[in-house]
Amino acid sequence: DEDLGIIRVGYLALGYPYTKGRVTGEELGRLKLLGSEPFSTTKGTHLCEFCCQSHSNTDLALSSLTQDRVFLVPGMIVHYIEAHGYKPPEEFLKALLRLPIGQDIKAYNDEILNKRQVHLKEQGYF
Repeated sequence: DEDLGIIRVGYLALGYPYTKGRVTGEELGRLKLLGSEPFSTTKGTHLCEFCCQSHSNTDLALSSLTQDRVFLVPGMIVHYIEAHGYKPPEEFLKALLRLPIGQDIKAYNDEILNKRQVHLKEQGYF
């Protein structure tokens, strides 16, 4: 995926280590804003393997700081942060802080699609 400019972040699974740490309220708030309009719907529902208390069938997308790559994250990323202490990579969190609070997320997702349409189509995202 990275060769196509797609970086997957936050796809956690039982039995695999992940980074834990603090995520600020501002970062979490912007992540919730991003999650208000999912980028895509997955073909199935994923149940949290750690606690079986949350599930999702969506993915979210965020442009990198340099706008040349797209981060794809599961719709359950907020759950992973709040319930399991997950801390996404700094590069992702910095890009997240660039997301304007008043941003129309649907328009934002459409812009990502327009820039990355061929690569995302190859990956089955629409």
